[in-house]
Amino acid sequence: MRQDYLPVVALGGEKGLGDKVGNMVSMVAQDLEAHTLAGCGHFMTEERPQFVIDQILKLSARVLGDPSHRRSRYEYGSINALHHNISS
Repeated sequence: MRQDYLPVVALGGEKGLGDKVGNMVSMVAQDLEAHTLAGCGHFMTEERPQFVIDQILKLSARVLGDPSHRRSRYEYGSINALHHNISS
């Protein structure tokens, strides 16, 4: 199976799939950060919105700060815009 070298954050709710999310994503992603959210089910964005936002911001800051992750001007612009819009 092909693995991707882009950074990936996998989030699983403890009451949902939990750490299985990280296990499944690890099959296709080498640069993986996995989290299991305690007390959370399937709807993490509703149950723990700030944690999800923080993970998106951390990931986008990491991608923006590492030139090896920049694939194209379009992708860089999209990530930069996302990071700016969420952190504002």
